Amino acid sequence: MKKPILVMGILMLIVVAYQAKKNRPWGLFHNEKLLPTSCQAVLVKLKKAIPKNWNAFCEKSNLAIEIVETEVKDPTQIKRQLYRLLANDLIYIAQNSPQDSLERVDFVRVKLIHPQIELNALTEGKYLIKLTELTSQNLISDHLQATVKIQEVDKSH
Repeated sequence: MKKPILVMGILMLIVVAYQAKKNRPWGLFHNEKLLPTSCQAVLVKLKKAIPKNWNAFCEKSNLAIEIVETEVKDPTQIKRQLYRLLANDLIYIAQNSPQDSLERVDFVRVKLIHPQIELNALTEGKYLIKLTELTSQNLISDHLQATVKIQEVDKSH
């Protein structure tokens, strides 16, 4: 007679724990890394291909990438070279991510960090996958200007 009561008690504990987890993060029942998102799917493949100076991670369902760039040396061309590197990095992300998952990522945030200037770029995953189809430099430039918002932070002062 004690076994049915024990089973009912365990089932009630599971139901209570599940409800607590649904309403708010709760101890052992909450781990963001285990939640299936499109960002996590992109991250699995992308982490295999990114260089060592990149840090890629998910912010809920958004993809965030931070790139430390120190190879740009010409002080007169820093901004131009960083914008070119940012464009190449966005294309690299698009080419090395699963397209069906990247399309469902809400936002892709890329921070290009240089000692003198920092570029913060924001776009949507559905716009980023279009870069895999474009071949003309002019079309790529036009697409990036239309779909990527960039904030510059001058760190030289």
